[in-house]
Amino acid sequence: MAEGPLVFGITWGTHDSSAALFQGDRLSGFVEEERLSGQKHTGKFPSLAIARLLREAGASVEDVSSVSFAFHARGYATGLACATAQACRSPFQRRGWARAASYGAVHRHTHRRLRHLRERFPRAKVVDTPHHLCHSLYAQAASGEERVTTLVVDSIGEWRTTSIIATEGLRQQPHLWLADPHSLGYAYGAVTEHLGYRRGDGEGTVMALAALGDRERFRPVMEQGIALTPDGFRLNPGLFAKRVFSSSWPRLTECFDRETAPAREPGSPLRSVHADIAAALQQRTEEVLLHLTRLAAARTKATTLCLAGGVAMNCLGLGRISESGLFDRVVVPPAPADGGTSIGAGLAVLGDEALRDPQLRRWDLGPEFSEREINEALAARGLAAAKALNPVETVLEELLAGRIVGVCRGRGEAGPRALGHRSILASPLTPGITCRLSSRVKQREGFRPFAPVMPREVVADYFRAPDPSPYMSFALPARDRARKEVPAVVHSNGSARVQSLSREEDPYLYELLQRFAAQTGVPVLINTSLNVKGAAMAGTPTAAIESFEACELDGLLLGGRYLRR
Repeated sequence: MAEGPLVFGITWGTHDSSAALFQGDRLSGFVEEERLSGQKHTGKFPSLAIARLLREAGASVEDVSSVSFAFHARGYATGLACATAQACRSPFQRRGWARAASYGAVHRHTHRRLRHLRERFPRAKVVDTPHHLCHSLYAQAASGEERVTTLVVDSIGEWRTTSIIATEGLRQQPHLWLADPHSLGYAYGAVTEHLGYRRGDGEGTVMALAALGDRERFRPVMEQGIALTPDGFRLNPGLFAKRVFSSSWPRLTECFDRETAPAREPGSPLRSVHADIAAALQQRTEEVLLHLTRLAAARTKATTLCLAGGVAMNCLGLGRISESGLFDRVVVPPAPADGGTSIGAGLAVLGDEALRDPQLRRWDLGPEFSEREINEALAARGLAAAKALNPVETVLEELLAGRIVGVCRGRGEAGPRALGHRSILASPLTPGITCRLSSRVKQREGFRPFAPVMPREVVADYFRAPDPSPYMSFALPARDRARKEVPAVVHSNGSARVQSLSREEDPYLYELLQRFAAQTGVPVLINTSLNVKGAAMAGTPTAAIESFEACELDGLLLGGRYLRR
């Protein structure tokens, strides 16, 4: 392990709390709190993540020299001033004053969190770092290049919502930024909630639902609601009400309801109108992202574009950016949403040398559990698992027999997508496999697709792939070979969110794919996350066993042991 002072980057207070620990100029580890607590998208203080990182480093809180928080208090003060000025111009609007008051409350909460960090780390210097800077630094570091353009698009970071930044090392030169209330992430979350899904979690479901809808039916509404401008876009307050940091204030107006359909109650039947709303929203989102990418290409000189922020989870939009050819290379970090900002926060207080750390370009940054911890988890459930002397052979036999296997091995993934260490694997050649995965294993909507994983060198045979996709970042159009050989992984819109990998990135999974191809002629497996519906991806042996018991998996590779149903 590298020598030097200990530096924590911490994200906390909204959603996707996380911690990243640096030792010297090197990233020691990164943990999202949900992977240890099991509470999906938790915004609670990442106490479990901090404790685990310190334990693995053999250190204590007294050894920490700096803590960087991934939100900036002064930014909320600016938002408060702007919201107050807007309210004063419209003194009879209750929403305007509630909006200003909510900015004031978040500003106070941020100072309270900074005081809490000073108490938890008594010997550390605690700083607050602008949120979009954290996004930008992590995205840049994940690219391995010093000179890039970063495009950050999220719901909000302090009061900014969209940033185009030219970077060279730690030097960040903004070329464009948009402020609240003009936010693509806010708009997408608002419609997600309108369609009956949980905002901040159900956006991926809405993106999948869009494939079933008519994009033209509500196109005029979305074009009016999210208007393109020479400097980005603007939200129409007549359709998207201005943000108030409170769930008691609706994000969409009565006009939006009249122009589309009333809000869907969660769990109620889906109708074609809901798919049509999702389709129009997705179409407009892709158009806005392409427009922003063209602005980034015109205003900066770098040939590599790095994307970050919650909207960088929109793999369909990112697929279109990748195919556009506006940049030679398009890069998305494994944790582009708020969870990854703890890494960027840590980088902000380190030197340029930290950006060159190759560990920042990896996704296996989470905790790895010992054989003792695994055995204790099994014993606590009264289970026994045989040793897997050849884990690849063990899982291969199960997959060839049409069985569905959970995998919990090695260090946990960074980011929201299972990449082979906390995964459920299945053969795409097994008849009816997607129906079984949807209904009995994942217990989710049948229209949601499953991702294929394959060796990087064969991706172009199955999909149009301008850029590598090691983190399932891009939805890629399928070629005829994919439609013919592995239709189970091709969504109804003709694309798939592909994971491509090399032997160096994951020797185990790469060998499994090679062995599967030798037996079947097809180098493709289905890869989805190991978790119980509604829970976070399994981050611990106990959570993996709970998923095995609840998801009707046929087997579970748990470290070096294999558990059969």
